[in-house]
Amino acid sequence: MKKRWIFFLLILGACQQNPTSEDANLDVDQDSLATKKSNNDSLPAIDTLKGFLGKADLKDSLGTTYLDFGSFAFILQGRFEQQKEGDSIHLYEAPGLYFYQKKFRPEILDSDLSLKLYLSKLENVTQVYPHAANDPTGNYSHWLKNRQSWQEWSPYQFLVFEEKSFRFPQFNAGSYEDPPTRLFEKLALQDTLIEYPGEMGGTTAEFLYLNKPANYSIPQARIKIEVYRKGKLLKPYFLLLHFSYGC
Repeated sequence: MKKRWIFFLLILGACQQNPTSEDANLDVDQDSLATKKSNNDSLPAIDTLKGFLGKADLKDSLGTTYLDFGSFAFILQGRFEQQKEGDSIHLYEAPGLYFYQKKFRPEILDSDLSLKLYLSKLENVTQVYPHAANDPTGNYSHWLKNRQSWQEWSPYQFLVFEEKSFRFPQFNAGSYEDPPTRLFEKLALQDTLIEYPGEMGGTTAEFLYLNKPANYSIPQARIKIEVYRKGKLLKPYFLLLHFSYGC
């Protein structure tokens, strides 16, 4: 793991809140958290932080967010900003309040309904400013007009979900590190490691995109919720997760 990830963890630790008590309404058996694997077409609840063994390393935050989809809902630990838009709900992290490890449980109001969840990530490759912040030879406005980027939603993968409480894994794991191998091949990326000094530790380019230094990030994830009545698919709903990376 490269130095950029180490710095990111330090910033995360500085920003993370440490409340002192836990919401009893979201009580869950921590030994049954969403860390197990399912069939080959499913997405395990992967976590890349060292020492994560299916139990929370961070104290739980107070309060809950009620995500109301009508005939069903989800209750997420922590008071997150949300915005309803048709059949979708946008949910936003904030500095010190992150989705990772928050308890999440469904509330199905119609006993004939069942849910299936699928996860997609918005993957972003963007060229970075190839100069230190105070470098007089750089021309930021010219670079900005010519900067190249690529963005695409990853294919949906089935998310292990048994209609009971679990904790959110780190859906945006891998941001500001090397992108997946498939993107190296798809976009003809070239591996490198270049550091440009600046505020908040500067900028690190992990690879070259179109022969220019670039980095990889996951600004959003999207959970598709398929709703079934007695086994028949009714319609999909969407929960869009917007990640925060700054203090």
